[in-house]
Amino acid sequence: MSRVSRNGHFFWHQLQRHDASAHTKKNTAMNDSSQRAAHAAALTLLCALLAACGGGGGGGGDSTPTPANGSLAISGRPRAFVLIGQEYWFVPLATTTSNTLTFSATDLPEWASFDTTNGRIVGAPTAADVGTYDNIVISASDGRATTSLKAFSITVLAVATGSATLSWLPPTQATDGSPLTSLAGFRVYWGDESGTYADIVPLTEPGVTTHVVESLTPGTWFFTVTAVNEHGVESVFSNVVSKTVL
Repeated sequence: MSRVSRNGHFFWHQLQRHDASAHTKKNTAMNDSSQRAAHAAALTLLCALLAACGGGGGGGGDSTPTPANGSLAISGRPRAFVLIGQEYWFVPLATTTSNTLTFSATDLPEWASFDTTNGRIVGAPTAADVGTYDNIVISASDGRATTSLKAFSITVLAVATGSATLSWLPPTQATDGSPLTSLAGFRVYWGDESGTYADIVPLTEPGVTTHVVESLTPGTWFFTVTAVNEHGVESVFSNVVSKTVL
């Protein structure tokens, strides 16, 4: 969930998770004429700056594989915080020599659902869910062995005051080197994992080259920007910058 100020009004956007690899494949598949009508790769994200505050502590799970009997491992770093009304989303990575994996979880909060086929936790807490949920454990089994992530906690916050100010250099040339005259705006993406972005804000003014992302919970956030032309064709992602909110 993100807030965007546009012409004195505020709009709230709830968007699905955006996979950067899929985005890149889409842009690579554009034909040459579409690419020439789009944008140059000159879009450069300059910085992610300014104050962040609120909260601290809270630990995620183990980020390195935890082996079991030499053949089964599970890894991942669950988010430690989520703001009410926002979606919490986490999928662990498990590897095995077996063809079948099943997942289980203990001490999950009631607002979260769990997928036993891939270990995914997803949910959107409400104001009634504010608090810390401890000792959550996700396990994976291949039928012969079982291994688990380290126990972790999720803290539901009523307010998140972290922010990041982004600025970028707009593209001036199309991909064929000709002057860019059809720039229509930008899209700002961010998420808690580089390459996977759960939030997006469209900016429809081509002269805008800065944006403040607000309501960030504690943790490390990754940001990238694309340019969009008047035909709706989107450029590849800019470089990625990050900021840690304490």
